[in-house]
Amino acid sequence: MKTNPPLPMPHALSWSDGLPYSTQFGDVYFSIDSGLDESRHVFHQHNNLAARWQALPNQGQFIIGETGFGTGLNFLAAVELWLHTAPESARLYYLTVEKYPLGKIELKQALALWPALSELSQELIAAYPDQLETEIYPLNLFGGRVQLLLTIDDATAGFNQQLHRQHPDFITPKTRVDAWFLDGFAPSKNADMWSQALFDTLAQLSHKDTTFSTYTCAGNVRRGLTHAGFMVAKQKGFGRKREMLSGYFCPQTTAEAKTPKASAPMSNQDKATPWQAFKLNPAGRHACVIGAGIAGCHTARALAESGWQVTVIEANAAPARMASGNAQGIVYAKLSPKRHPQGRFNITSLNYAQASYRAFWREQPEYGAACGVLQLAAKDETAEQQSASAATLPTSLAHLVTAQQASTLAGFELTHGGLHLPNAGWLNPPALCTWLLQHPSITVVFNTKVEKFALIADARWRIISPDNTEMPCFEADLVVLCCAEQAKHFPQTQHLPLKTIRGQITQLPATETSKKLKKVVTQEGYLAPTFAGSHCVGATFNLKLNDPAARDEDHETNLGFLAHLSNFYGRDLPAVSTLQGRVGFRCTSPDYLPLVGPVARETEMASAYALLAKNAKRVIASAHHYWPNLLVNLAHGSRGLAYTPICAQYIAALANKLPVPIRQDLCEALNPARFLIRDIARGKR
Repeated sequence: MKTNPPLPMPHALSWSDGLPYSTQFGDVYFSIDSGLDESRHVFHQHNNLAARWQALPNQGQFIIGETGFGTGLNFLAAVELWLHTAPESARLYYLTVEKYPLGKIELKQALALWPALSELSQELIAAYPDQLETEIYPLNLFGGRVQLLLTIDDATAGFNQQLHRQHPDFITPKTRVDAWFLDGFAPSKNADMWSQALFDTLAQLSHKDTTFSTYTCAGNVRRGLTHAGFMVAKQKGFGRKREMLSGYFCPQTTAEAKTPKASAPMSNQDKATPWQAFKLNPAGRHACVIGAGIAGCHTARALAESGWQVTVIEANAAPARMASGNAQGIVYAKLSPKRHPQGRFNITSLNYAQASYRAFWREQPEYGAACGVLQLAAKDETAEQQSASAATLPTSLAHLVTAQQASTLAGFELTHGGLHLPNAGWLNPPALCTWLLQHPSITVVFNTKVEKFALIADARWRIISPDNTEMPCFEADLVVLCCAEQAKHFPQTQHLPLKTIRGQITQLPATETSKKLKKVVTQEGYLAPTFAGSHCVGATFNLKLNDPAARDEDHETNLGFLAHLSNFYGRDLPAVSTLQGRVGFRCTSPDYLPLVGPVARETEMASAYALLAKNAKRVIASAHHYWPNLLVNLAHGSRGLAYTPICAQYIAALANKLPVPIRQDLCEALNPARFLIRDIARGKR
């Protein structure tokens, strides 16, 4: 696994004549004359945005790439124009990279200078991360019409996250940008950013209709863009700036140009076997999602909102009937002080999930709440880890509380303190799934079990069900498996190392006293506030048990968790034999990270990379050993509510060739083929 990304560089900000000023680069963040008017002149006018956006079709998409997010002024100016000119069903994707991010307080202070944008600014500031690390932060804004992908990194490295570039012979873009905003501090003050490596990366992420504009007219910028394949022209600058540059990408037709160049020379040390590289080329826009649990419903909604017609096929009579069917699910994740891929994925997914559920909690308050989650530390080891985690996290995500503070928050006396996740909470998964499926582009077929699916015409899939079902045969341009361990029943995915863990929850009848519980409380298990007259308590982890019936001994295990709360029930607990419960089988993987992404052709990949068994570090120049237009979103274990929103967005990004919302090393950590590659290297395939 690759090393963790570095932390972002600290910025050095001061204020000069009321304007934000970078003491590090000796430059202002925007024009003294009028930063907003300059943004409109340089970036809107010279990328012809208004006309291009008015011409977009319904559910059209447009991608802007920006170097230097700064105060977000260019972003807000673009959003203002987008909301007034683009079709309401169209979506803007704004991919921006910033190495020296402002904090939320500084951002708010800078944007206060533009009262005309105050309404837009408020939404950006509310969603802006409280703490920025070297990650990609996908923020869905303005009623879903805009997605901001805020990438904290050096410009070249940040945009390289949108390329498959493990090997120079197989550099392929994950997305294509429609218009470039080349901003950032002046080339004379920030020469490192305006590099040939950056211009080459921009070219690799461009297409024949990609335009660019920049306020600068520096000779090295003009020459660098020309060398990368852009047609460059001088234009009248704004205000006191005499000239600026604009132009478009002009892909060459020579044999040399058909092989993309590395954006930075790759040494032999940097090269790796490009097993992750894959291509999706669906012939149309009709997707089939197999499974209507939490993963399937999030996936269907993400695809529908990005312009797909989606058919969901579910074996049961309603959504969320299997592992997703508990009355109360908890939105939280295990946080770590370490920034290894699993620790970073937990933070990324929890942040995104909490934001994505706000609309559900607002519209369906009877089915859940962002009431906060208390993760108690009953062991010294846990307390130490939580203390280390809290030291690395913003208090809005998690902070330490004493036993007394936790008791006040919960409304009951607790025996231990721990971590408080103030914006986490609980929800009813069946209600959530029903809500997610309510989209005009989603059709759901229940009581239909998929027997098999077969590739036809090298691009489309035929999905086959029993003849006595509503849909015995169906064709789709894209198939996404979200059917947990049932995926092992299909030949294409039977090699995936999926396993199940039995879990049992207990439905504990609420009392007048227990209804006072205000927070979700977790430790080995969890206890949720009252819902529909009861509390959900659970859940057990039975690794080797396959019994689908509820067991009294598991009820006793669950009720043992209540020892952490004094006087919670107010009277003797009911007899175990009278309690109701539910058994579900969580689908998980050997490393407890989900399997999200393309499906490898097992035999083909094993043959192509067989020599890894002799040298796991060997660089084998071979790629694209995946089934066409077949993806999976599986193995979320007990963290499905936290993991599936960001995973669904990742699936939609792959399907649409949109900017991916997670860094490349996290893509690798989730790639379903990772286990196959490890087995090949160990000589097990």
